[in-house]
Amino acid sequence: MPKRLTGSAGTGKKIMQNQNLFNYTYNGSEKLSENKTLYKFDWSFDNYQSGYISIELLPDGEISQFSLMGCNNNQREFVSTLGAYNDPSLYNIFRMMLQYQNIKFI
Repeated sequence: MPKRLTGSAGTGKKIMQNQNLFNYTYNGSEKLSENKTLYKFDWSFDNYQSGYISIELLPDGEISQFSLMGCNNNQREFVSTLGAYNDPSLYNIFRMMLQYQNIKFI
């Protein structure tokens, strides 16, 4: 059984190692500015943890370091928001999610 997500560096790696336990739903996009778009998802891991993911694409299609993964407040082990800026392993998760939705990125 995989360890629960802790909201620390390496969370994306834990998810990639246990992809069969990671589920998400695409909730659409929001134009932040003329050149920036935010893609919204809900996620769950091992039917124990769940939350939201907000992936910001920059004008050139690059995933912003301010893309976020948050957990619902009723789950104690991972209650804060985790950003790509402090956990680079999240980029792999974000790329996978965008690719499955046929959203262009670099």
